[in-house]
Amino acid sequence: MSRHIAFYELRDALDQPGCPLCRLETRVAERYLDFLLWERVNDPELRQNLRQARGFCREHAWMLVRPGASLGIAVMLHDVLQDVLQSLNGAVMQPTQETRRPLERLRTTIAPAPPPAVAGIVAALEPQGEQICPACAQCRVMEEVYLDVLLDSLPEAGGLLEA
Repeated sequence: MSRHIAFYELRDALDQPGCPLCRLETRVAERYLDFLLWERVNDPELRQNLRQARGFCREHAWMLVRPGASLGIAVMLHDVLQDVLQSLNGAVMQPTQETRRPLERLRTTIAPAPPPAVAGIVAALEPQGEQICPACAQCRVMEEVYLDVLLDSLPEAGGLLEA
């Protein structure tokens, strides 16, 4: 019987300690980031997606730190920073009149919404549209694949329950 490669990766991950899906997600992210650094640094579509996402999430940005990757990282993130700087040039900080009492100012400072004075700057720094970290997007796709394979192969003969 022909099986998807994800079946074998999942089977191997089930033999190791810890959460198999978390282990596979980390491996997917590492492979994807390697692929980006060595094969797609100058890809216009990737660079556009990265600019719209405002770079990588914190977790995947730290995963980029590896020997020999500094040039690729610099090329990709230079593009992102140029775009952010250009967006900030158009953003304006609105002057406010501080006639409120200190307790009111404290409440609005801790509130989840940005103060009106910096709302334009915050909006300029937000990811554009629904774009997310490209590595997170790849992990989500593969997580669905692994979950589908897991659910499909559990009940069948020779499936993961028997492995």
